[in-house]
Amino acid sequence: MTHNVITAEEDTPVHVVASRMVRFGVNRLPVVRDRRVTGIITRADVLKVFQRSDEILEREARRILEEFLVSGEEVGVSAERGVYQLRGIVGSAGRRQALLTRLWNVDGVVAIDDRDLKEAFRESTAMWE
Repeated sequence: MTHNVITAEEDTPVHVVASRMVRFGVNRLPVVRDRRVTGIITRADVLKVFQRSDEILEREARRILEEFLVSGEEVGVSAERGVYQLRGIVGSAGRRQALLTRLWNVDGVVAIDDRDLKEAFRESTAMWE
C-alpha cells in the first residue's frame, strides 16, 4: 500500500489534476471529500475535458468577462486550440491578474496569450512619485 497517496478534492480544477498526474507519474487519482474516497479520476477523464471546442472555450470566457469587467474596461477574447488570446484594456495590474486567474480555471484552457492586454493605470506602493 502507498502511504502518501496523491489525491484530488471534488472541486480541484482539471488542470491541477492533470499537473499532479504528470508530476507524480500516475494515471489515476482518488477523489476525496472529508478524507473519504468518493471516486476516482483517470487520465482518460482528464483528456476528455481538454477536448473542449474553441467555441465552447470562447463562450465560457465571454461569460466570465461579462461578469468581471467594469466601466472603462474592454477586453476581447478568442480561442485557438485551447489557447486564449486576450486584447483590450483593464483597469490595473491587479485587475489583470484577477482576470487571468479566472480564465485559467476554465477547464480545457492550455495557455493564455495576454500580450495585447493593456492596463489603464499603473499600481504603485509609493505615495509620491
